[in-house]
Amino acid sequence: MAIGYNNGTAYKHLKNCFIFPLKNSNNEIVSFYGRSITDHPEQRPFYLSHRKGLYSGYPQPETTKIILTESIIDATTLLQYTDYPVLALYGTNGLNPEHLAALQSLTHLNEIILFFDGDAAGQESTQKHSLQLHQAEFPEITISQVNTPDQKDINSLVQGHQPAILTDLIAARATVFSFSTENPAASVNTFSFSTENSTEKVECLDTPLTKPISSPLNTSQPEYITWQFARKFQLLPL
Repeated sequence: MAIGYNNGTAYKHLKNCFIFPLKNSNNEIVSFYGRSITDHPEQRPFYLSHRKGLYSGYPQPETTKIILTESIIDATTLLQYTDYPVLALYGTNGLNPEHLAALQSLTHLNEIILFFDGDAAGQESTQKHSLQLHQAEFPEITISQVNTPDQKDINSLVQGHQPAILTDLIAARATVFSFSTENPAASVNTFSFSTENSTEKVECLDTPLTKPISSPLNTSQPEYITWQFARKFQLLPL
């Protein structure tokens, strides 16, 4: 990341911003995103006009699981503290054809994980994008969601807790759509839906998306998140 400004011309909106490169399928920088570091009310995140490219770039061809986040800042944090490939959307409504094309090019992909904010907008976006992805002709791909604690986001979780909370939340994710019964992350029901050419059978959660699954990670109190370790004890003869 760097601070950039081009003497008031093409990049004037990126003044006093952290700069994040957006890349094409050839790993070439084709645009920029800027996140302001000032408190001025007129300063805000900026994309260049006619934005294109992805952050942190197109996924590697061998990718099997990938996390989608609401923002570039969220993606940067996950890349720092987890080992998962991450693809940033352009906000809660920012899943565009370039994202879909990049995901559909991954022949080994078997799961897309949505990790959005724990607010109403994030929950609505999770439902919207999970259905959009499910209908995007992905072959046998599980779509799952991370149950982010209420009113929390990826960065506030790291600020208030140990970074390992991110991997714990990801491990406790719930399945939204699945073509396989091998994923035990959630209880599912089977139903059928019709397309123009055929009838597909899929599995869907029988509970609302916002309901957390049973997990040793307890996020019911956002300010006091706990993990219950399972321990086995053996009584020894005296």
